[in-house]
Amino acid sequence: MKTTIAHRRAKSHFSSSPGRSLKSVERAMTNHDEVAKLQKEIELLKKEISELKLKIPSGVLQVCSSCKKIKDPHGHWLALDRFLTLYAGLETSHGYCEECAARLIAEAES
Repeated sequence: MKTTIAHRRAKSHFSSSPGRSLKSVERAMTNHDEVAKLQKEIELLKKEISELKLKIPSGVLQVCSSCKKIKDPHGHWLALDRFLTLYAGLETSHGYCEECAARLIAEAES
C-alpha cells in the first residue's frame, strides 16, 4: 500500500501529541452531537410551522356585521369561539368585559 503525504502527516500528528488529538476528536464529536440536536429541533419547528399554516386561513376573514360569525374556508359560518378552536387550536372561556358588565347591571337595575 502506497503511503501518501496526508497519511504521513496524520500519523506524525497523532504520534507526536496523542492527548491533543484525543481532545480534538472529543471536541469534534461534541460539536457534531450539538449540531445534530439543533438540526432535529429545526426540523420539528419547521413541521409545527407548516401545520399551523395549514390550519390558519390566510387573507381576509369574512365577519358577519350582525352576529359576528366568521366564514371558514369551506363557506360555513362559525361562532368566533368555534372558529378559534377549529383553526387555531385555541380553547375559549366566556365572561363579560367591563363595558358589557356595566351595561347589563344597569339594565337589570332599571
